[in-house]
Amino acid sequence: MPCNCRAETAFRKKAAQIRDVKEKPRNTEGLNYRQSALLSHAVRESDTVYTAKSHQKSHGVAYNTARADLMDLVKRGFLVQLAGRGSGFALEKDKLFGG
Repeated sequence: MPCNCRAETAFRKKAAQIRDVKEKPRNTEGLNYRQSALLSHAVRESDTVYTAKSHQKSHGVAYNTARADLMDLVKRGFLVQLAGRGSGFALEKDKLFGG
């Protein structure tokens, strides 16, 4: 079977990133369990766009609490707010992966 070296390299890199974040996350002191869960999910599914509504539904909290969680993650540099009203938030990969 021919080796798909590019895919294997990408897989190994992603696995190492996930392992690094699980074992020694950078600057995550003071995050609540919802924020930690979101970051953990974002590492596994790095192309996911999060909204206050999706975070609210996922954790059963008030909309303002969900939005505050996301805005705090933006302030800390873990997420970036995407352009456009209500467009959501995405993982800031360099903050977690030290790139």
